[in-house]
Amino acid sequence: MLFSLHAGNLNLKQYSAVQLTPLGYKKISRGREKKAYPHQWCVALAWFISAVIPARHWYKAALKSTLVTASVLSLFRKNKPAFRLTRANHLNRLLSLLTRTDTPFHIPYRNYGMEILHGASGTIFCSVHLPLAKVSIRAMVEQQIPINAAITGARLPDGKMSLFGSEEKIPAIFGDAFVLVKAKKVLDRGGNVILMIDRYSNDKLSPNIMHFCGKIDARMVFYFSHLKRDGIIDNIYTEAPYPGCKNETEIKENIAFLKRKTAEIIAEMN
Repeated sequence: MLFSLHAGNLNLKQYSAVQLTPLGYKKISRGREKKAYPHQWCVALAWFISAVIPARHWYKAALKSTLVTASVLSLFRKNKPAFRLTRANHLNRLLSLLTRTDTPFHIPYRNYGMEILHGASGTIFCSVHLPLAKVSIRAMVEQQIPINAAITGARLPDGKMSLFGSEEKIPAIFGDAFVLVKAKKVLDRGGNVILMIDRYSNDKLSPNIMHFCGKIDARMVFYFSHLKRDGIIDNIYTEAPYPGCKNETEIKENIAFLKRKTAEIIAEMN
């Protein structure tokens, strides 16, 4: 755990140099930090919510808070960001911070396509860095879909990836030189692995995991989350157009599908 949200333990300077991602966290430069959404506001809001409001109302409080933070941010930016996308980013940060209190809390969501996951074995669950992706992962765990390992871009403090608002955690595999060997062991035993195909939002999508999927006869499934106008998070699960990733053509089609789906979600929030 990087820090505690309990009074007196908030280290804003330390936190501002860390960027949380759906599958881990990483250091970011000061220049990039200034362009990011307001870290210190989110830390202060999360502290207030956790200190004053009962846990059963944390999600509602966080959601309402983003109305203010997203509105204020739009006043001070020349290039007006998409309001709902900004809200989703702020909500993602607040839920991440509240999760660090180790207090479980409710997050409302709807699942679409979950039926394709039941009985999953030797499956790679793959997504991109859109906000609230961890809600999709939490929904899978709550629906008894086994996730045996999460590939992360950084070494997590306790070796496990936390899920928004949940006490459940997933064993993490750090993305070092041996990551594919470790992932193969999990998949060969009939386990499932989850990861992001990009390093950060708007990054180039890497086909490496799809090449790996094809070589070991694994199955590729995509998952997405996005914040709807009613404040509920929609989780979408869909098999890749070519789940076996057997050749370059299939991999290119899978990448193209992932890009289209991501663009659709972003466009809906614009």
